[in-house]
Amino acid sequence: MKTEKNLEKFFLICPMGFESYLEEELKTLSPWLLGTDMKPHSESIQFLDKKKGGVEIETSLGIGFQLNHFVKSTVRILWRWKSKKISHVSELKTWIRGLRPQDLTKKPIRLQISSRKSRLQNEKMIERVFQEDWKNLSSDENAQTLYVDVYDDQFTLSWDLSGEVLYKRGLSEKKGSAPLRENLAHLLLHELTLGLTGPELQSATLVDPMMGSGTFLSESLTWNQVIIDRKFSYQELVSVPGFLKSEWWKNLKRPSNGLFGFHEGYDQSPEMVQVAKDNLKSRDHLKLQQNDLLNSKLNYTSSRPVYLISNPPFGERLEVKSLQDLVSASLQIFQPVKALFLVPRSAMLSGTGYGLTSSREFLHGGLEVKSLVFSRSHQD
Repeated sequence: MKTEKNLEKFFLICPMGFESYLEEELKTLSPWLLGTDMKPHSESIQFLDKKKGGVEIETSLGIGFQLNHFVKSTVRILWRWKSKKISHVSELKTWIRGLRPQDLTKKPIRLQISSRKSRLQNEKMIERVFQEDWKNLSSDENAQTLYVDVYDDQFTLSWDLSGEVLYKRGLSEKKGSAPLRENLAHLLLHELTLGLTGPELQSATLVDPMMGSGTFLSESLTWNQVIIDRKFSYQELVSVPGFLKSEWWKNLKRPSNGLFGFHEGYDQSPEMVQVAKDNLKSRDHLKLQQNDLLNSKLNYTSSRPVYLISNPPFGERLEVKSLQDLVSASLQIFQPVKALFLVPRSAMLSGTGYGLTSSREFLHGGLEVKSLVFSRSHQD
């Protein structure tokens, strides 16, 4: 959707309640994005609106496409293509007839239509109007998706630039029984480390005592890594800038280190320890080990500050006798400076020697959950 500055509008979707985190992430990424000359650019990202479930920005087409490779907290990125106030079917037919989607994509187009508070509320009727003029519509999931959003008679057409959801990084091939989405892992790591400086993080150890397939560890280890191991639907568009069709990421000078300087993961299942090893590969300052928290023989000591993060087993897929026992054992064994646990919304948990410093409720894959951050009540 053109602006008077000849820039474009984009909408970045994120979990509800984390919009401010997404905005902060975009601000930190801006200096690393590349211009069409494949060098760091001076173009800014303008923040237009912060809504429930996402942030709307304005920037150049090349930067908007490029964000798919950089932003870790999003679910999907949409390019706002066209928008118009329409209240009658005849107006809609005239408008659609004047659009030229074939100038942007040669692939079949799949419509995703949503209409609310509009005189044109019938989504099937809206689809039929498109079908009258657009002959390359398809229900194939591999088609180029165009979101048709109608609200209060305002039609907004947005191209999906991501394809598969962005929390599928293309890094970890194996998952556990109750996998954690990578974008949520990224957001929770951000929440755990609020207020900490880079040098503090690089001198500290991140511990996940119930790591499963290792999603938290993977996100921390690849914190600065550009996502290049998967395809994005923007790459199929005709208007992709030439430099994005080449190995542009080789010009990046981003730090190669992870969020933390040291990483440790534990799990009671030897099978899951092997899965985590397969996903994370062999890395410096990474330790993966079998350990049963509730029957632990681990004599844990560390010369570095420890920060702990965990998605304990809960819910119908993974039964656990006592979530409180798992939390208590985690805090007692590893003695972290701070700890974050992702737990059911109804859970009431505490930690001896620790105070609850923050709690955030949200939905994760339809489950009502909350993140609890505990900090030491006193320094030893």
